[in-house]
Amino acid sequence: MIRKMHLMLLMIVAVVLASCSNDEYLNVIPEDASLVVSVNTKGLYKKIFEENKSLLDKVNEGVDALGDEAKDAKELIKNPENIGIDFRVPVYAFVTPAKAFGMTMKVADEDKLEDFIELLKKEGVCSEAKEREGVKMGTISDFVFAYNSKTLLIYGNTSAGLAVNQKAAAELLGQDADKSFTATEAFDKLKDIDDRDITAFYNLNVLPADVTSKMSTMNQGFDLKDFSFLSSLNIE
Repeated sequence: MIRKMHLMLLMIVAVVLASCSNDEYLNVIPEDASLVVSVNTKGLYKKIFEENKSLLDKVNEGVDALGDEAKDAKELIKNPENIGIDFRVPVYAFVTPAKAFGMTMKVADEDKLEDFIELLKKEGVCSEAKEREGVKMGTISDFVFAYNSKTLLIYGNTSAGLAVNQKAAAELLGQDADKSFTATEAFDKLKDIDDRDITAFYNLNVLPADVTSKMSTMNQGFDLKDFSFLSSLNIE
């Protein structure tokens, strides 16, 4: 178990190491998302690792400590472009009014991504990817991952069953731009500041369900989604 956790942590670091493109991978974000977060992975890597050599040295030590039995994982960690994800563009996470969580990433090479998924399957991290609902998908913990040649989506709602999450993920993966968050004024405002390390759009629907339900009962002619905010964070 410790070895799997160690491997996963190193894999996450490797993803951040991966070094333009269109926004099609963002079409999966629902139009009514109550929280959307953009993470500038390329900029964060530069600040965290290139400006902190001691931390990068520790990561390399961790890779070497995996041993020969993790040869494939070590190779991917040292050559993260072979993961198949393009992290030169931001990663986006979102939460829906129904409290489902999603994360979307741009696929750079589908074949390499599938090799990476196979490696994670061998390590017991995720299931095999199979054709379901017209797309390739599998599971990782309580979440569904679904992908095509352009987008990798991780999605889940813990209050829903697997079949419901699979259907929702497939529908989001096939969603048109004019039905997504990218068609909103909020997205335009978020894009204006997404060169910062972390940026976020959110409205009051992101609050816990018991809170929003109470607020709705006290509704005095306003909609919770109309109270929206933009925030940004730079790591210095």
